[in-house]
Amino acid sequence: MSRILRLVFLAVLAGGLSACFTSKTLLIAPDAAVFPHERIDFRVVDGDGTLQRLERAGDSYRLTPDPESDRFGLVRLKAAGADTFVVQFWSVPEGGDTDTQVLYALLVADPAGKRIASYASVKPDAFAPLPGLVPCGENVCIEDLEAYVAYARALVAAGAPPDQVYEIVATR
Repeated sequence: MSRILRLVFLAVLAGGLSACFTSKTLLIAPDAAVFPHERIDFRVVDGDGTLQRLERAGDSYRLTPDPESDRFGLVRLKAAGADTFVVQFWSVPEGGDTDTQVLYALLVADPAGKRIASYASVKPDAFAPLPGLVPCGENVCIEDLEAYVAYARALVAAGAPPDQVYEIVATR
């Protein structure tokens, strides 16, 4: 069950945010991605109960915000320690649009509680530039993935509240 709890992600929340941690290119390569399950159904704790789905599709997961929807985004997970993952989310450009924004969060699992908490997905108001993390418009551009992981781990260690919490409903 602990493997189940390692996997959820922030894409639905992050897709609607105006100030995120982002990059212009994919920072998690296919050979660094992990895929513990073929399919994961989950929902936001304290959300409206809408079921969301991650399903493996080649070198990524395909995120469907509603199992009956034809809309989707792509996700890669990278191990970042025990019960900890970096999640990378991007949408498939529509109509020839080539400007893709890639979004990130650090996920920390609580296997006993069947929950995943996401951190460092939303830029804090008092964010100060750091090596590898620079302001770009309203967002923070990640130039160095390890710098981002160090920043996110520091938030967790300092007791910062998560940006969002997810519940795993089912896996296959």
